[in-house]
Amino acid sequence: QIRLTPRSRSILVSDLPSLDISKEALLDKLELFFSKTKNGGSEVESREFLEDSDQVVLTFTEDGVAEPLIERGYIQVPIGKGKYKIKISPCTCGDISNLQLQPSRCPRTVLLLGIPDVLSEESMRDALEIHFQKASRGGGEVDALAYVPAGRTGVAVFAEDRD
Repeated sequence: QIRLTPRSRSILVSDLPSLDISKEALLDKLELFFSKTKNGGSEVESREFLEDSDQVVLTFTEDGVAEPLIERGYIQVPIGKGKYKIKISPCTCGDISNLQLQPSRCPRTVLLLGIPDVLSEESMRDALEIHFQKASRGGGEVDALAYVPAGRTGVAVFAEDRD
């Protein structure tokens, strides 16, 4: 069972630019910007950088600040010498209960770990698909392939089962 609860005083900030500044400096700049009433903000109670998604959660001390910002959807934020359009979304907390895991075996799937980060995502996906399609390597037609560079994990799903 999954339970989602909206956080009425928080916003989720995404589409952040890739800049040559530390995460702490980026958090400082976002907090400073959103703490100003002229920008639609208010005093920021807490800020959190979500490592797995490169998003930021800002929580305000007052009620009623987050909703108008969320309704705007996007806002221009000056960071350094540039202005960047960032996305503002509602922030929700999740709770998972009664989770039951059942191990299963999928004979058409191969999990690849430790793939070096030497090609672009698209080039790596193509290279993996070509590799696993070659019959000389024991492969076959690849039905689907997922490659996640950050986790350095790839999955190949074959069209046919091979015993």
